[in-house]
Amino acid sequence: MVNEIVEKHQNNKNIITILQSIQEKFGYIPEKETAEIAKGLNIPLVKLWGVATFYSQFKFEKRGKYVIEVCNGTACHVNNSKDIIEHIKETLDIEEGKTTEDGLFTLELVNCIGACARSPAVMIDGKVYGNLDTKELNKIIKEYKKNG
Repeated sequence: MVNEIVEKHQNNKNIITILQSIQEKFGYIPEKETAEIAKGLNIPLVKLWGVATFYSQFKFEKRGKYVIEVCNGTACHVNNSKDIIEHIKETLDIEEGKTTEDGLFTLELVNCIGACARSPAVMIDGKVYGNLDTKELNKIIKEYKKNG
Protein backbone atom coordinates (compact mmCIF):
# COMPACT_ATOMS: atom_id res chain seq x y z
CA MET A 1 0.00 0.00 0.00
CA VAL A 2 2.78 2.44 0.93
CA ASN A 3 4.70 1.53 -2.23
CA GLU A 4 1.66 2.43 -4.33
CA ILE A 5 1.48 5.88 -2.74
CA VAL A 6 5.21 6.48 -3.22
CA GLU A 7 4.99 5.34 -6.85
CA LYS A 8 2.00 7.61 -7.46
CA HIS A 9 4.13 10.60 -6.42
CA GLN A 10 7.32 9.35 -8.07
CA ASN A 11 7.53 12.30 -10.46
CA ASN A 12 7.61 15.07 -7.89
CA LYS A 13 9.21 13.15 -4.98
CA ASN A 14 7.80 15.71 -2.55
CA ILE A 15 8.32 14.14 0.87
CA ILE A 16 5.58 16.21 2.54
CA THR A 17 3.00 15.36 -0.13
CA ILE A 18 3.81 11.67 0.16
CA LEU A 19 3.64 11.73 3.96
CA GLN A 20 0.30 13.56 3.78
CA SER A 21 -1.05 10.92 1.38
CA ILE A 22 0.09 8.10 3.63
CA GLN A 23 -1.39 9.76 6.70
CA GLU A 24 -4.65 10.35 4.83
CA LYS A 25 -4.80 6.65 3.93
CA PHE A 26 -3.88 5.21 7.34
CA GLY A 27 -4.83 8.07 9.69
CA TYR A 28 -1.19 8.27 10.79
CA ILE A 29 2.34 7.48 9.54
CA PRO A 30 3.01 3.83 10.47
CA GLU A 31 6.54 3.73 11.87
CA LYS A 32 7.18 0.27 10.44
CA GLU A 33 6.52 1.66 6.95
CA THR A 34 8.97 4.57 7.11
CA ALA A 35 11.97 2.53 5.93
CA GLU A 36 9.96 1.41 2.91
CA ILE A 37 8.96 5.01 2.16
CA ALA A 38 12.57 6.20 2.38
CA LYS A 39 13.72 3.36 0.15
CA GLY A 40 11.03 4.15 -2.42
CA LEU A 41 12.12 7.80 -2.46
CA ASN A 42 15.78 6.83 -2.51
CA ILE A 43 16.57 9.03 0.49
CA PRO A 44 18.13 8.23 3.87
CA LEU A 45 15.63 7.24 6.56
CA VAL A 46 17.00 9.99 8.82
CA LYS A 47 16.03 12.61 6.21
CA LEU A 48 12.49 11.25 6.04
CA TRP A 49 12.21 11.31 9.85
CA GLY A 50 13.68 14.81 9.94
CA VAL A 51 10.88 16.09 7.72
CA ALA A 52 8.12 14.02 9.32
CA THR A 53 8.97 15.01 12.90
CA PHE A 54 9.48 18.69 12.06
CA TYR A 55 5.81 19.20 11.18
CA SER A 56 3.25 18.76 13.95
CA GLN A 57 0.59 17.71 11.43
CA PHE A 58 2.15 14.26 11.14
CA LYS A 59 1.08 11.67 13.68
CA PHE A 60 2.90 8.42 14.39
CA GLU A 61 0.32 6.63 16.50
CA LYS A 62 -3.04 5.36 15.37
CA ARG A 63 -5.70 7.91 16.22
CA GLY A 64 -9.22 7.37 17.43
CA LYS A 65 -12.30 7.34 15.26
CA TYR A 66 -13.07 10.80 16.66
CA VAL A 67 -10.34 13.36 17.28
CA ILE A 68 -11.24 15.87 19.97
CA GLU A 69 -9.25 19.06 19.49
CA VAL A 70 -9.55 21.34 22.49
CA CYS A 71 -8.73 24.96 21.79
CA ASN A 72 -6.20 26.32 24.24
CA GLY A 73 -5.79 29.73 22.59
CA THR A 74 -5.99 32.93 24.59
CA ALA A 75 -9.78 33.40 24.46
CA CYS A 76 -10.48 29.77 25.33
CA HIS A 77 -7.80 29.74 28.00
CA VAL A 78 -9.28 32.85 29.64
CA ASN A 79 -12.72 31.21 29.50
CA ASN A 80 -11.57 28.07 31.31
CA SER A 81 -10.55 25.64 28.59
CA LYS A 82 -8.48 24.06 31.37
CA ASP A 83 -11.71 22.83 32.98
CA ILE A 84 -12.86 21.37 29.65
CA ILE A 85 -9.51 19.63 29.16
CA GLU A 86 -9.54 18.15 32.65
CA HIS A 87 -13.15 17.03 32.28
CA ILE A 88 -12.38 15.21 29.02
CA LYS A 89 -9.35 13.55 30.58
CA GLU A 90 -11.40 12.32 33.54
CA THR A 91 -14.51 11.37 31.59
CA LEU A 92 -12.68 9.42 28.90
CA ASP A 93 -9.70 8.30 31.04
CA ILE A 94 -7.32 9.73 28.47
CA GLU A 95 -4.23 11.91 28.36
CA GLU A 96 -3.32 14.61 25.87
CA GLY A 97 -2.10 13.14 22.60
CA LYS A 98 -3.43 9.68 23.43
CA THR A 99 -6.30 7.50 22.29
CA THR A 100 -8.90 5.79 24.46
CA GLU A 101 -8.52 2.03 24.86
CA ASP A 102 -11.63 1.42 22.77
CA GLY A 103 -10.08 3.40 19.91
CA LEU A 104 -12.99 5.82 19.81
CA PHE A 105 -11.40 9.13 20.91
CA THR A 106 -8.05 10.88 20.60
CA LEU A 107 -7.45 14.03 22.65
CA GLU A 108 -5.35 16.86 21.22
CA LEU A 109 -4.75 20.39 22.43
CA VAL A 110 -4.50 23.03 19.71
CA ASN A 111 -3.56 26.69 19.75
CA CYS A 112 -6.69 27.95 18.01
CA ILE A 113 -9.69 26.64 16.11
CA GLY A 114 -10.99 30.06 15.10
CA ALA A 115 -14.00 30.07 17.40
CA CYS A 116 -12.85 32.75 19.85
CA ALA A 117 -16.31 34.33 20.13
CA ARG A 118 -17.66 30.93 21.22
CA SER A 119 -14.95 30.07 23.74
CA PRO A 120 -14.27 27.70 25.31
CA ALA A 121 -14.55 25.52 22.22
CA VAL A 122 -13.64 22.09 20.94
CA MET A 123 -13.64 20.62 17.47
CA ILE A 124 -14.52 16.99 16.88
CA ASP A 125 -13.81 15.75 13.37
CA GLY A 126 -14.16 19.24 11.93
CA LYS A 127 -17.34 20.20 13.81
CA VAL A 128 -16.98 23.08 16.27
CA TYR A 129 -18.76 23.11 19.61
CA GLY A 130 -18.60 26.37 21.53
CA ASN A 131 -19.67 28.08 24.73
CA LEU A 132 -19.05 24.77 26.45
CA ASP A 133 -19.53 23.74 30.01
CA THR A 134 -19.06 20.23 31.37
CA LYS A 135 -22.78 19.44 31.20
CA GLU A 136 -22.97 20.28 27.48
CA LEU A 137 -19.70 18.46 26.87
CA ASN A 138 -21.14 15.30 28.47
CA LYS A 139 -24.07 15.39 26.03
CA ILE A 140 -21.72 15.76 23.07
CA ILE A 141 -19.45 12.91 24.16
CA LYS A 142 -22.46 10.69 24.88
CA GLU A 143 -23.77 11.29 21.33
CA TYR A 144 -20.40 10.36 19.78
CA LYS A 145 -20.22 7.22 21.92
CA LYS A 146 -23.71 6.26 20.81
CA ASN A 147 -22.71 6.63 17.14
CA GLY A 148 -19.31 5.07 17.79
